[in-house]
Amino acid sequence: MDGNVELLNYIHQNSEMGQDTIEQLVGIAKDEEYRNMLQSQLEEYKMIYDITERKIKELEGGFNYGA
Repeated sequence: MDGNVELLNYIHQNSEMGQDTIEQLVGIAKDEEYRNMLQSQLEEYKMIYDITERKIKELEGGFNYGA
């Protein structure tokens, strides 16, 4: 596997795990300021996830490895 694709896959998978974890935390957080901060972080993870997914598809000619 290409080193760039391997790194992108690693980032992609970790951003997915980050999203899952933050979504769970948002559901249990009581403090509104903390929930807002979590929502902001969630948006960052979503952006990273989407970018890496697109780049992986580009590098692999449309095949989405590992997702």
